[in-house]
Amino acid sequence: MTTTGKLWLGFGTLILLLVISGVAIIVRVWSVEREVKEMSDARDRLSAANQLETNIFGYALAIRTYLQTRDPTARTDAAKEAEKAEWNLSDYKNRAITDRQREMAERFLPMWLEFRELGASMLYSGDRLPTQEDSTRLYDLRSRLEILLDEEMQTEAAASYVAYRQEAMLDIKRIVLFILVLLIAAAVIALITSLLVGRGVINAEFALQQAHDELENRVRNRTAQLATANEDLERSNRELEQFASVASHDLQEPLRKIQAFGDRLSSKFGDQLTDQGLDYMERILASAARMRTLIDDLLSFSRVATKAQPFVSTDLGMVAREVVADLEGRMEQTGGTVELNGLPTIDADPLQMRQMLQNLIGNGLKFHRTTTPPVVKVRSRRSSGPNGKGQPDQFCEIIVEDNGIGFEEVYLDRIFELFQRLHGRNEYEGTGMGLAICRKIVERHGGEITAKSKPGQGATFFVTLPVRQQIEVKSTYE
Repeated sequence: MTTTGKLWLGFGTLILLLVISGVAIIVRVWSVEREVKEMSDARDRLSAANQLETNIFGYALAIRTYLQTRDPTARTDAAKEAEKAEWNLSDYKNRAITDRQREMAERFLPMWLEFRELGASMLYSGDRLPTQEDSTRLYDLRSRLEILLDEEMQTEAAASYVAYRQEAMLDIKRIVLFILVLLIAAAVIALITSLLVGRGVINAEFALQQAHDELENRVRNRTAQLATANEDLERSNRELEQFASVASHDLQEPLRKIQAFGDRLSSKFGDQLTDQGLDYMERILASAARMRTLIDDLLSFSRVATKAQPFVSTDLGMVAREVVADLEGRMEQTGGTVELNGLPTIDADPLQMRQMLQNLIGNGLKFHRTTTPPVVKVRSRRSSGPNGKGQPDQFCEIIVEDNGIGFEEVYLDRIFELFQRLHGRNEYEGTGMGLAICRKIVERHGGEITAKSKPGQGATFFVTLPVRQQIEVKSTYE
């Protein structure tokens, strides 16, 4: 075999290895995304089960208080606890994904209804005292409900959370292993090719030693990250977020090669491939493009803390006008309009304010009804801060309102989490990172973001920010 043939053999083997490893990494990243969502659902089920136990205790306490004092306030407290319990039970049922979880919710419901009706009969019995039989029955129902919660519903939800977390960490280790194997294999192929053509033996040995040292450093870094990630449930979430930033940087280079060599294969050898081969190549390139978008969004999320700029006096009106100018292409495509009205000047990071407004206004233009051109209105008003605990005019509230498709408010907490999408990729583009980035920016500025919406009636986002920053608020993850 000629020298040129040997070089092409090594080059082709390296391309094949990059493609296979890149596809494997993409599959694992999707798996981590799915397991993080399942972990979040399990955590929410556990929270709902814990709240149910609190509601049952509160309902029973309100009944006892009323029977002892005849205070009408106790009836109101009991009604509130019953309403919360039914909401939490509904939330638990909505998040149930196995037959056992649904079966536990179905067992809980009739006992709860009987417990609630019996309590109501005591609360509205006038001056008549409950019988010993009713009191015994009420106590028995409460005990059975608490046993079901303690021994089954809460235990199952906690076990599911731990199982999903362990699976996510295992997939993370596999991704790291894929990257290490890719680097090792690339170094070995380069060395063998150099030996076959008789060139650079000494240089190849030196490069191999450097690669070995670099791999040892990478292994130590990954081992330290994974050991830290197992400390407790709260820290595991932060470690997953740190990994997203580190892994995104490490994936950039092999991803660029996948795309570059894929493009070369399509342009140079496209006429030699079958229709099925061309279809496979297009799928690989499409997956690589989506992974690049996902990596860029992960980097944007991590840079909210790691690449933050100092707070300076920032004219939000000017920032919003620049954002609207950037979105003119999308506005022309959709026939949409953006109305800006009286945005204030505050102490903030200008780049992050631009990023936040671009995400919120861009969502208003993107998630529009097919029969109605999108209209996004941005305005502000003075505020006393989250929950009204600040001084008057110490905060400002930025309001971004649209006339789009809206969403169910039951998903309000989830839309601000990583990778959360309420619609399929075929309906609307994106990775589900935009609102998570907005929340992280707002939290870094010491503010709060929330929303209200109804399906088909648009959505309104409320961003509360301090007007003046005394001391720069740093992210928890810095």
